[in-house]
Amino acid sequence: MPPLYEFQCEDCGVFEARASVSDASLPRTCSCGREAKRQFSTINLKVRQLGWTDIAPMDEYGKPMTMKEAAKAGLVESRDTLPSRDAEREEQATTVAKAQAKRDAWREVSADRRIVI
Repeated sequence: MPPLYEFQCEDCGVFEARASVSDASLPRTCSCGREAKRQFSTINLKVRQLGWTDIAPMDEYGKPMTMKEAAKAGLVESRDTLPSRDAEREEQATTVAKAQAKRDAWREVSADRRIVI
């Protein structure tokens, strides 16, 4: 369906017409036969985010499943199977501690091999 445009006629006033994008910039004729100019107007656009009920799998009765029901049926991962933030923080702390231990060991080896004149 082509977009809806507003046109202005000097005699008739404003009227709406559907036109393809390439035809919209061309002057149109009004019902009275006079040339009409395209008007620039605002659009009413509503954007909404999808929620769980919009993407949830359906049960046997055609109703959206709750997240718990979908996890029980094995259709989605439950929160229990996802890694927790605490586990991520512990892993990060372990990685940092290992890196620090390597740096400390390297400093000790470097200190022993220094040549003092």
